[in-house]
Amino acid sequence: IRALVSVCITFSAVGAYGAQAFLQNQRSEEIERGKQQVAAKIGVKYDPRSMLDVVYDRRAAGDDVFPNILSHFESPIGEAGQTVVPLSGISNAQTVFCNERGYYETYRSDRLGLNNPDDVWNLRPIDIAVIGDSFVHGYCLPEKQALVGQIRQRFPATINLGLGSRGPLIELAALVEFAKPVKPRVVLWVYTECNDIQNLNYEASTPILRRYLADAEFTQNLFSRQDDVDKALHAHFRKTVAPRFGIPRFRLVRWLDIVLLRRLRDRLNLRLRDRESLLETREQLSKTLPLFKKILNEARRRVEGWGGELIFVYLPSYYRSKGIDRRCLGMRDGVLKMASALRIPIVDLVPIFSNNQSPADDPWYYHGSHLSASGYRIAAEGILGYLENQ
Repeated sequence: IRALVSVCITFSAVGAYGAQAFLQNQRSEEIERGKQQVAAKIGVKYDPRSMLDVVYDRRAAGDDVFPNILSHFESPIGEAGQTVVPLSGISNAQTVFCNERGYYETYRSDRLGLNNPDDVWNLRPIDIAVIGDSFVHGYCLPEKQALVGQIRQRFPATINLGLGSRGPLIELAALVEFAKPVKPRVVLWVYTECNDIQNLNYEASTPILRRYLADAEFTQNLFSRQDDVDKALHAHFRKTVAPRFGIPRFRLVRWLDIVLLRRLRDRLNLRLRDRESLLETREQLSKTLPLFKKILNEARRRVEGWGGELIFVYLPSYYRSKGIDRRCLGMRDGVLKMASALRIPIVDLVPIFSNNQSPADDPWYYHGSHLSASGYRIAAEGILGYLENQ
């Protein structure tokens, strides 16, 4: 009997992991097909390379380019006496961004390592600062087609403080370090549905990020310390990124996906214990929302302290736009009630996206992409409509 049980367990495990590997590969192929289709539609040559391969090839050809380094550091980096926890990238650098349309978009970072035309920092007063994650950063479009670029066409003195994979605590830190010194008239806090609260749990475990919430006087003075940031990030690039050139990349998260059977469980609607599903439950929301409320209240207090106005922008997810049921969609009421209770003006983009669902104007390229140029336009028009009616 034991032998029979062992055989059954072995065959079940082999079958499960075989199915997981198949689904993992299928998902990757779906994304690559999406990129190829977009590339064909916009008339560009499809580039199958990884970001590091692109950086390596361009540097080998003499271009001084860098990958889009996401600055998530749990502790200070850099030389003794000049250590920092960066909240932006390398300044004045040609940056290889991301590939969702079949080719790698690039941009030249500004004096603070952010995705802005550098001369925007010379304008006074600053009308608008936009804070958020990759959707604000501008994945994966030319600057003028992305969200902030389209807002800037109407309000030229608009600064982009977004970076990929940010959550509310890093966004508060960015407000302190980059918005406070220029005191914008309006701060748009762009909340991305089914995304931002997930990032908050990780951020809350980082001591230096917690200080931005706990200590009203805390700052790293990053606005005037970009030289230290650049030195630290250059060293990080040399030590941890450059050595990976030419080496096949097997991302840890993909191995974890396989080990934990995430794709198989997702297909069977059994994702009950991994991070995404736990954070989609009401129980987790009840734990995370109070912290988010404290962060948003602190952001409001700081913005009002320099005479500005904080506006909360709710950006709907792909799932909502496509009518795909996800538990995270149920968080919307709680999040909006939280912002309303803090007396923060709200721009809810859900109805606006719901009214723009023509196939020719699809706000998404494919499942797994960020917004299309049409999607960013829809979001920008919704925000601008609110601002111009005030």
